[in-house]
Amino acid sequence: MATLTDLHNDVRANIGEAVSSFWDDAEIDRYLTNAIRTVQGEVPNDALRSMLRYYDFDLPDEYADQPHVQIPDSLRILMVMIEESDGEFGYPFSDVAINTLQSARRYEDGQDVNGTETRMFSRGFWMNTQDYAGAEIPERIGLYPKYFADGRVIRFFYIKKAEETGNLDLPFRDPNLQELVTFKATAMALLKKGRDIQGSQIFMNLYETGMAKIERDYPNKYGLTPAQIGNTLPY
Repeated sequence: MATLTDLHNDVRANIGEAVSSFWDDAEIDRYLTNAIRTVQGEVPNDALRSMLRYYDFDLPDEYADQPHVQIPDSLRILMVMIEESDGEFGYPFSDVAINTLQSARRYEDGQDVNGTETRMFSRGFWMNTQDYAGAEIPERIGLYPKYFADGRVIRFFYIKKAEETGNLDLPFRDPNLQELVTFKATAMALLKKGRDIQGSQIFMNLYETGMAKIERDYPNKYGLTPAQIGNTLPY
């Protein structure tokens, strides 16, 4: 497993500057951070199989009416299951758009978990009044039925956000995303003040070729790219 320092040194080798001069170290690390986020955000879920985690959540009674849950280190939620009345985890919740979930809730008059067999969740954007003061907003998800006051466990399967310092946990074999990070960071570095536009394009081509292969080979390769029901408009 590579470290950020390893990738930093690779980028310096690519740009032909082993010691800080035109590019300082903090600048190279910023390019790498941006590249890590870009790569993880663009590849199919199945290319991030090693980043798959699960989180068991027992919603306290005082939050029985809370319509969303936050998992701070989650890049995106993939699947939700709940411990049913028999003690076993039931079928996965259907991945739906927010308006589809809200429509079902209204249609069924907000049934609790024992009153309906409907199981839905919605990922992503939710209107809220919380001020994050410029901080990164954690992924928020909606659940229906939303009343989990009886102590049952909700299990969330999600893709973990990649580490951006120290030891990097982005895949480097299946596929090699760390290599794509260095290509992307190198391309961005070479564009600084038009230093080497041709060289930047060469590394961007390497990045785009590698990304195209991943996008061709990995969609739903391991069953991690579910369909979504309804549209994706945030209302």
